[in-house]
Amino acid sequence: MDLIRQLDISTLNFIEQIRSPFLTAFFKAVTFTGEWYFVLGVLVLISLFFVIKKTSRFNLAARLNLDVFVLWATTIGGLGAAFVLKEIFHRSRPVGVLIAETSSSFPSAHSVISVAFYAFVFYLLAENSRNNFSKCLSISALFLFPLFLGFSRLYLGVHYLSDVLAGYAIGLVWFLIGVYGIKFINRKRISP
Repeated sequence: MDLIRQLDISTLNFIEQIRSPFLTAFFKAVTFTGEWYFVLGVLVLISLFFVIKKTSRFNLAARLNLDVFVLWATTIGGLGAAFVLKEIFHRSRPVGVLIAETSSSFPSAHSVISVAFYAFVFYLLAENSRNNFSKCLSISALFLFPLFLGFSRLYLGVHYLSDVLAGYAIGLVWFLIGVYGIKFINRKRISP
């Protein structure tokens, strides 16, 4: 535990040294994309897009509806797990935060959502891409967006490194449940 505590404090000390007005404004914008109400809005828009989208191929429509259903499941599952763990651990936030937060620190729900929701959206985009450029772009975003969102929480001083890493781990579990859930259901649909 001492090693984790030392890493947490060292990370916060390092980040305090690199803060600037520009980076603070940038990371406040990045962190906003992880707020539950923003994520819910994006989730509803994505759902409406796929539900309204007209397609001549029934299998594609069924696949898109399955993707949306699993996206909801990974998002709600990830957030639910984060909030339950916050209630169990009640870890205090670091001192010297740049934005106000009221919930417990461990784990970082923003980090959970960065993987369980955003990385999963980029995974679905990559899976449904028709050209290599958009597939590469989606795969890059799948890895980069969670890094930026998690780092924004560290930069703003509202989480310790261990909070963010735990959030990534929880998000990854839900991400993998979603990926393998879709593969499993699609295999069952194909097999007699």
